[in-house]
Amino acid sequence: MKPGERPDTVHLENLPCRWFANLNVGHDLNKPSEYILRKVFETFGDVRLVDIPMLDPYLRDINKNNGSIQTFSFSQDLSFEAFVQYKEYISFVKAMTALKGMKLMYKDEEKCFAADMKVDFDKTKHLSEENIKKRQIERDKLIQLEKEREDRVHRERKQEERRRQEEIRKQEEEQRERDERKLEKIKKRDARQREREVKRRQKLLEKKKREEEEKIATKKATEERCKLLEQRQCEATRLLNVLLDRVKEEKKKEEVEKKMKELEELRLRQLAEEQTRKDVELKNQEEEREKRKRKLTEEERLLRERLLKNLKLKREKLEEEKRERKRKEVAGKTKLRSVLVIKKNVDKRTRQKSSLTRLQSQIDLAR
Repeated sequence: MKPGERPDTVHLENLPCRWFANLNVGHDLNKPSEYILRKVFETFGDVRLVDIPMLDPYLRDINKNNGSIQTFSFSQDLSFEAFVQYKEYISFVKAMTALKGMKLMYKDEEKCFAADMKVDFDKTKHLSEENIKKRQIERDKLIQLEKEREDRVHRERKQEERRRQEEIRKQEEEQRERDERKLEKIKKRDARQREREVKRRQKLLEKKKREEEEKIATKKATEERCKLLEQRQCEATRLLNVLLDRVKEEKKKEEVEKKMKELEELRLRQLAEEQTRKDVELKNQEEEREKRKRKLTEEERLLRERLLKNLKLKREKLEEEKRERKRKEVAGKTKLRSVLVIKKNVDKRTRQKSSLTRLQSQIDLAR
């Protein structure tokens, strides 16, 4: 059988990366070294091939293309798996016998460390020539794809650079055209400004000429106006004296009328105050009468209530006496005694009627 298809390959898992790292300068201490791994496992015999999958940058893409399931663990950057293929079967047996169910120990200058590892023979024919060729073909394809992608990116960058240069050139041309248009505008503006300056000077000369003519005309008009004002001032002074005399007379009349008006207002105010005082007195008298009336009404109501209460009590007492009399008659009291009781009751009724008559007369008097 060909190498890789026979039992000659050891599959190791959970090997610490730092324990198999190359400590020389320029090497990554977090990645294992195939050279160190080979030297360690050559203890059991000559090694034909060593493969550490995590060192293959294209392995993940190869597994994707093959439809393999990708797993993830938090310790995948701290440990690794490896395949060690021996030249002879006896070396493979020695390695499997020595490592099966054992722990891996790393001895430092001061301390010793141990790590659990999984050891098994390769069941996937990972290091067979067929699988190696397949992986190499896939790797070559990926390398070719990466190269094509890089070439495409390079072409796109070149096209982008050419496009950017073209845009810069267009922007420069547009800027140059804008500058030319701007210079043209500036020239036209300067020409218009010179024309405006010439027109402005002509207008200033014409304005000065008009102002001189206006000054002369204004001076003449001012002199004539001054004469006219002097005449009007004299006339105004005479009119003012006449008006002042009239105003004095009118003022005296107004003062007399004002005093008469004040006296009349004072008399009316006094009359109003007197009328107000009388109204207040009448109102107070009316309120006093109302108070007395309300007081009498309240007393009458209270007296009536007392009378009605007394009448009610007397009626209740009479009813009680009637019931007592009937009880005594039923009990077989003597006729004489019953006659005396009746007489007594008649006297009581007479007294009650007289008292009611007196109360009624008192109520009438109170009203």
